[in-house]
Amino acid sequence: MRVRTLAVLLGLWLVAAPAAAQEQRASIEGTVKDNTGAVLPGVTVDAKNLSQGGVASAVSDAGGYFRFPSLAPGAYEVTAKLSGFTPKTFSRVELTLGQTKVLDMALGVSGLSETVQVTSEQPLIDIKSSQRSYSITADQFVKLPKGRDFSTIVTQAPGANFEAKSNGISIDGATAGENRFIIDGIETTNPQSGMQGKRMALDFVQEVQVKSSGYAAEFGGSTGGVINVISRSGSNDFHGDANIYYNDDGLNGAERQTLRLVPTNSRASEYVTLPKEGSRRVEPGFGAGGPIMKDKLWFFASYLPSLEKFTRSTQFSNGTPVVREQTDDTHYFSANATSQLSNSQRGKIAYNSAKRSIIGVLPGRALPGENGTTAATALLDTNDIRPNWSLSGDYNWVANDKFFIGARGGFYKQDQYNEGIPDETRFNFLFSNVGLAGVPAEFQHNSGYSNIPNNRSVTRNIFGRGNFQVDGTYYGNFAGNHTLKGGVQFDRIANDVLDSEQKNLIRISWDAALSGQRGTYGYYQVRSNGVNPDQGFSVEGDIANTNIGLFIQDAWSVNSRLTLNLVLRT
Repeated sequence: MRVRTLAVLLGLWLVAAPAAAQEQRASIEGTVKDNTGAVLPGVTVDAKNLSQGGVASAVSDAGGYFRFPSLAPGAYEVTAKLSGFTPKTFSRVELTLGQTKVLDMALGVSGLSETVQVTSEQPLIDIKSSQRSYSITADQFVKLPKGRDFSTIVTQAPGANFEAKSNGISIDGATAGENRFIIDGIETTNPQSGMQGKRMALDFVQEVQVKSSGYAAEFGGSTGGVINVISRSGSNDFHGDANIYYNDDGLNGAERQTLRLVPTNSRASEYVTLPKEGSRRVEPGFGAGGPIMKDKLWFFASYLPSLEKFTRSTQFSNGTPVVREQTDDTHYFSANATSQLSNSQRGKIAYNSAKRSIIGVLPGRALPGENGTTAATALLDTNDIRPNWSLSGDYNWVANDKFFIGARGGFYKQDQYNEGIPDETRFNFLFSNVGLAGVPAEFQHNSGYSNIPNNRSVTRNIFGRGNFQVDGTYYGNFAGNHTLKGGVQFDRIANDVLDSEQKNLIRISWDAALSGQRGTYGYYQVRSNGVNPDQGFSVEGDIANTNIGLFIQDAWSVNSRLTLNLVLRT
């Protein structure tokens, strides 16, 4: 029975090998007829990519039907030609990720040497899909309010909202941790939080798609939305662009009021307006693209460093004035090569990197004239380094007009490590002891005081995620039209971490009691761990998990007005 069951599953997978992999491709299909409504076989249909310049060709079958199952998202000029008939052209057919546009074309008998240009009679929606999705292209970015990262444009999609509590994106009421993020075909969801794991400058992006509901079985790993991003590609013309973004504290508004605890009385609060801090952000960027082989192979690469600098003027806990600077730099880099080597082969390989370096620590803020919360002896010259990159590949092979195979895979990695964290015990005041009898003046500090800002150091926190999917799509005609898609998915997630407080953390509650008991000056708590009592909180581990998924789905068009989307996933 086990052998028979396995054979059935393999048969289902092979027969139903996936329908258009919606993450990285789009498609056009339709029927060619003459003016009397009779179908026309043998019509050559060309789809020219208006941005890249590559051309794909198909020939209508005995029923007049033609299909381009795997096209790169973008704008296309579609032309149908047959000897003895007037050519017909759709001058601009817009394709977004995962769309299937249906074009019905009627050719008239040729009496003159002319071409019929159609500019408006094209479908605006995908009538074969039940998914609710919204795509935003690079042409629209300039017209919409947004930030510097691609995630800031997502909230323009219906049902997508910024979730302030988690600092993430909620889609159709789902929490921010229930989405999937895909960049150039590779999943970049943070395995720990379920939220965005990779930043990418919007300048590098060609299209952002938000799938909110009704998406196919291959996206079954998500219970929220699917946020799908593809990077810009090259074309037949060499081109480049350069830009610069600048912002500083002089361009920002006035400082807002902040609610805080009174430094000398931890049981009272007050509104204060802290001094405005110095800030500067510069982002000089440039990109270039062009053909490697005209009409067949193109490249694009871009680099954009985001250079931020913050200046804080405040006081240490002993009243000594201090001016400190912190830099927060992220180096964005994106490069890809796309190909349309023939009518039957299309592919893309892409690399995206965003390494972030936070150099230095700022002391606690304080009003002029009052003592701050950071000790003058605190080590502030520590760094937080966060490498982050992804590498992905996508390949599609159209075996014939009924069947094609797609494969995509890649690897996503993020890491974090600290430099310069002090290896000593940290003392933290939960309550103020200013004016407390018997405490020497040099030991008196406001609430929130720490002798060092932090003694917790991340040696490594590596998240690795590898994805691979093979799928196949079969187009059949029985009791209607069928688009059968099936495939197998591998997803391996790994985490290697060493994150610990180098020494104990001691919290002191001055002039307070614990469960009715109080020492001379209050009470204290020591944070330790059972493996190494001289250290505080510690996390160490190396773990990996592999998930395997099988799916089969069918878009069954019973007639021109009814399509059933049937799915099965395990």
